[in-house]
Amino acid sequence: MSDPAAEEQHLLTRGGVAALTIAVGVLSVLVLASCAVVAIAHIEDDNGAIGPWTALAQYVNSGTFYPPLYHDGYYGGTRYMPLQMALYAVGGRISGEYLVSGKVIAFLIAVALVALVFRILTRLGCPRVLALALVSAILVTRQGLLSTTNIAGDTLPVVLQLGGVSLVAREVSRRRTVAAAALCALGFLSKLNAVWGFAAILLCLALHHPRKVPVFVAAFVGFVGTALAILHLVTAGRMLDSIRLGLHASPSGQEPIAFSFGRVLSYVQAEPAVWLLFPIALVAVVSSIARKRSSVYEIGLLAALVVLLITLTDEGAVFNHLIDVDVLTVVAVGILAVAVRLGGSETHVLYGSILAALVLGLGASYYTNLGPATRKALRVGGYAARPLGSSVSKTDSILSEDPYVPVSLGLRPVVLDAFMLARIAQARPALVETLVRRIERREFDVVVLIERLDPTGSWYTRFDFGRAVATAIADNYHLAQTVGGYYVYRPGKG
Repeated sequence: MSDPAAEEQHLLTRGGVAALTIAVGVLSVLVLASCAVVAIAHIEDDNGAIGPWTALAQYVNSGTFYPPLYHDGYYGGTRYMPLQMALYAVGGRISGEYLVSGKVIAFLIAVALVALVFRILTRLGCPRVLALALVSAILVTRQGLLSTTNIAGDTLPVVLQLGGVSLVAREVSRRRTVAAAALCALGFLSKLNAVWGFAAILLCLALHHPRKVPVFVAAFVGFVGTALAILHLVTAGRMLDSIRLGLHASPSGQEPIAFSFGRVLSYVQAEPAVWLLFPIALVAVVSSIARKRSSVYEIGLLAALVVLLITLTDEGAVFNHLIDVDVLTVVAVGILAVAVRLGGSETHVLYGSILAALVLGLGASYYTNLGPATRKALRVGGYAARPLGSSVSKTDSILSEDPYVPVSLGLRPVVLDAFMLARIAQARPALVETLVRRIERREFDVVVLIERLDPTGSWYTRFDFGRAVATAIADNYHLAQTVGGYYVYRPGKG
């Protein structure tokens, strides 16, 4: 005979779960609609770190894959792997420009990520409303919103690695193992630290299907090795020069791993949608490992966390790298939610707790991040494609911290990536001395910066340009105007 009080409590719990389910459904629709509004509003504007990507695509279409560190007055050097720049180059070749086509490609990649995560969650047994809410938790963060409005290359490697992981999560056959290796190889060719997928699959195969390990490793090494060998020949070694310089010559320096923990905490604290879910995911992962029932997704979360901590020892790496951990966190929470729903009536409280965390996280992150961006997008309608307007022209000799400024005028940027120029200045100062002399002779009609110039501040000594270039600009140019977030400097002292 059932206890009436227990039955009443059970019904109240079900009622609470139903109310929370409606709430997360409404918030999910709001998040998805808002992301679309903001992405459309930003479709033509140069917002953020897109300049190097557009310049690299321009170089590819002019016949140069990975320009040299210095040649004939122009500075190359990039930290980026080849796949994404080739993708943007194709878009530019078709459209005749590099901004809107790049934004469209980036948005489609973000849509692919959303669709893939939703499909994984529903196949695992997640109710569609919960799966939609978990996907929305990715998009409502700063790094998630960045994936829909910016062409920085962090989303494609997540899609490729997650695609590889999902193949072996369902079935481990020889064909699927090779296909997973190919997707992980493509992920690595799109981003240098995209290795958590490889690590997760390798470990799971070693634990459960050891005979497939040689197949997976051989396929991955074969794909990556062949691609890198071809690129090394095609670029005459320039790709290796660039990436090696980006890895080893860092003005900002490598910090101890403890420094990364602090940075992760500071980033996550600004993203309620993540920090409310992450402890749940972590407990679920540790519990599954203790019970020897962990999935490749849960192992992937731990691998991605290790990669993130190592990446953030470089002070130049910022919050955009959290996207991998965000994605795997929501998948791990989805796995836990499915398990507790199948566990019986007493698990309603835990399932409701996951829904409550989603309601609070989505609501708080929307209020602090996506909501203000959406209101601004609705108010302005769209952002200017050329924020500098008539302040510069294609007849000017331009030195720009953002290479998209000259690219938008059909010009080749003097500096492909100001972040890498600081590394060139540290490793090969003689190359940058040539640029310093040009600045001192005031050869440039205009210098465009993305920060107000302070040659002794951390930005221009640790991150962009380097102190020698910044000092030369300060001594020979004055701030003429600020336009569209840019600082425009002209020859002479102010």
